[in-house]
Amino acid sequence: MKRGFFRGKTSPTNEIFAAGWGIKEQQMLVTYNLLGKSDTIKDRNYPNNGLKLLDGIFPSVPSSPVFPSGVIGLANKGDQRFDHAKATTLLYGAEITGWDPVPIVMARLGMAKELAIDLERFPSRWQIYLNGWGHWGLEVEVNKDAEWFFRTNQVVDVNSKAKDEKFPLPMWPFRHMSMEATSVLTTAMNESLLQSYNDIVRVFPAFPANKSGRFTLHAQGGFIVSSEIQSGQVQWISIKSLHGNKCNLALPWKTGVAQSSLKRSSQMLKEPISIISTKINEVITIVPEEKNPNSWTIVGEKPIENEKVKYHSSGKTQLGIPRMY
Repeated sequence: MKRGFFRGKTSPTNEIFAAGWGIKEQQMLVTYNLLGKSDTIKDRNYPNNGLKLLDGIFPSVPSSPVFPSGVIGLANKGDQRFDHAKATTLLYGAEITGWDPVPIVMARLGMAKELAIDLERFPSRWQIYLNGWGHWGLEVEVNKDAEWFFRTNQVVDVNSKAKDEKFPLPMWPFRHMSMEATSVLTTAMNESLLQSYNDIVRVFPAFPANKSGRFTLHAQGGFIVSSEIQSGQVQWISIKSLHGNKCNLALPWKTGVAQSSLKRSSQMLKEPISIISTKINEVITIVPEEKNPNSWTIVGEKPIENEKVKYHSSGKTQLGIPRMY
């Protein structure tokens, strides 16, 4: 890539998705003003300098085949469409507004390294309010709302007889504070841990290889999935079936062993997408073949209650405020 925040990364193709066909322009269009002469931009890390407002074309159209539609995902890896989606994401990422679903798209495409970089920067870019409340964007608007205390809007009093008469209304008490950015952040985090949108359960599909973690999340089809990863290696998977449906599991190892809470016998899993039959409220524990599921034990965890302010590494944002007494 020669442009964008991820410039220097190897692109799988030199083609990207267009946003749509311009009726006036009579050609395929893109929704971002991509950097040409980046020397004119103060911060060269940013991939673009704003959105193009095109007639009838929403800005996030190029990423929509991946999210929210789910037409393209990890099941399509190696296909031409997948390569086009990844190249588009590399060029447009990171997101240009707080509501831009690019981080979720990165997770759906298994772009673990790029997603980790983006999520690390995310709070300092969009969370300018307390306790996770973010800003919708654009970033120039974020800066105005964060810094211009005396900023005003020109508004009309609907009860006034002079309908065209406008007066300045202070913006500070009425800023556009929302969960739009936070919902993108949390969804991207969830999608990095678990995906099931195409009836295939995938654990840690976009999780950094150098980190460890565990989760319990709900999956499509009526399953509660728990799993743990240590330094890139999935340790175990637990699936509770709420409705007795078949579970299609993307096996994270070459072979695995599944042990049911209702049966003594175990099932060998060898297929990349292994089909597991379940019954209502049955719990299936899956471990690598070399581990013995019969000797598996469950240990409760007692997390320590947090009583301190959490600061972002950038120093620009935080969760909570310190005690003032």
